[in-house]
Amino acid sequence: MNWFIDRSSNMPPYLQILGHIKEGIRVGQFDGSAPLPSVREIAELSGASLSTVQKVFYELKREGLVYSRSGKGVFVASNADKFTNKIVVFIPSAELSFYAEILGGIYSAANSASFEVQVNSLDSPIAWSVRTSELLDRAKDVGAGVIFVEEASGDLLKKCQSVAKSIPFVTVEWELKNAVSIINDYEKSSCEAIEYLLFKKKAKSILVLKGRDYQFNSKRKLAGVEKAIQKHRGKQAFAIHFLESDFYPHSGYLAVKSFLDRNPVDAVFCSNDWEASGVIGALGERGLLVGKDVALVGFGNYTEKLTSYFPLSTVDQNLPKMGEAAAEAIIQRVRGQKVEKTIVIETTLIIRKT
Repeated sequence: MNWFIDRSSNMPPYLQILGHIKEGIRVGQFDGSAPLPSVREIAELSGASLSTVQKVFYELKREGLVYSRSGKGVFVASNADKFTNKIVVFIPSAELSFYAEILGGIYSAANSASFEVQVNSLDSPIAWSVRTSELLDRAKDVGAGVIFVEEASGDLLKKCQSVAKSIPFVTVEWELKNAVSIINDYEKSSCEAIEYLLFKKKAKSILVLKGRDYQFNSKRKLAGVEKAIQKHRGKQAFAIHFLESDFYPHSGYLAVKSFLDRNPVDAVFCSNDWEASGVIGALGERGLLVGKDVALVGFGNYTEKLTSYFPLSTVDQNLPKMGEAAAEAIIQRVRGQKVEKTIVIETTLIIRKT
């Protein structure tokens, strides 16, 4: 390969070397199974300084054309001609404390790999606008990777399925054909929460707020509850009741208030922490002390991080890790590396005063 630097040119040496390498990548001159020449080797071949060549490698990594393997060197990304080093995140604007932790993980992994992150925060968590479809097409046109947080439906779901055929696509908290999915071990954690209420809190009547039971994560949580029922049926007397809810505090408040008009309850398992805050209000109106008269478990572990006076028992989803795993999956896809279809992030049952 020609490493010649034209000192009479107005083009800086680092741009000339960068152009040589990009042309070599374009015509297939570099074998993806072997590393590029080292910084020192290119400096010796071209007569450029080490700092100049280091600047070249920084730019190549920033553009997603090459990547480093610890102790082995710098390699050409197999999809360098197709995909960019840009990650476009689609995320609802509601409950930003929840999504901020996911975003923090995304930024952490992306920055480490010199990938750019663009965030589109939209109003509705389920049925997003036509604008989202337009932005997905734009991401496909520029060869960016997509991280889509929260489940799509209807025409938007079809758009996601179509776009995922063309570019690296990762879903968080739901599954999509042709995409990598980052999910929690919802079934395991929900089973553990019910077992805690049954055996540690000695609950005889448990109310489960299902969330939107047509959504992926709600279905998996319900599978965990059913697993606990089947596992312990006949070992002790207990009743488990189910109500559909909508993840928001007012939904939890109304559901429990209505239920208490007809039935006694000594434990409630919520679809998320926000719902649990509404449940506390409904129980308080009845003079029931949360944690003593009625045990309460949420899901997510984000309310406690906002308010020190709300010691909610909950399931920690490890949200930063979910974000990191999503960005890492995009980066690996861009670099032509194999990525598991489904990546499960472990949860932890956290027992506090409720």
